[in-house]
Amino acid sequence: MIKVGCASQPTFIVSISARSITFPAAPLGRYPITMPDSPTRVMFVEDEATLRKSYEMFFADRYEMEFAASGAEAVTKVKPFGPEVVVLDLRLPDTDGIEVMRRVREIDPQVPVIITTAYVSMGPLVSMLALGRTSFMTKPFDLNDLARKIDEASILP
Repeated sequence: MIKVGCASQPTFIVSISARSITFPAAPLGRYPITMPDSPTRVMFVEDEATLRKSYEMFFADRYEMEFAASGAEAVTKVKPFGPEVVVLDLRLPDTDGIEVMRRVREIDPQVPVIITTAYVSMGPLVSMLALGRTSFMTKPFDLNDLARKIDEASILP
């Protein structure tokens, strides 16, 4: 138990266990925030080695990660890794992101996909968004913003 408070607000007690934090909430009593059992599994499909390394370094303590530098590599790794979220570059050396997304969705129809692209073209984006459970980010982007999108996608029902 930890006492929390400041000069302008009354002190209240926060209960912290290994997997949850409980805050008091008047008048309903308490509400828990459940911590995940394990880190979110995220697959990054990105052909630029420097960007893959940036993801690896930035997210090392936050996610369990798998990386693929091509569409073919991504498709072979999806089933054994079982990602909860896929971050997918739209332009890859061997294929386009739309085809990779279709093949990933054949393996796991519910996996959320976050498309990243430096080349905004509405045609491909509309095609991908129509497949559902998809969002996109335009490069360059802040990795904190990507983390927020990953976290939001990982809790989709």
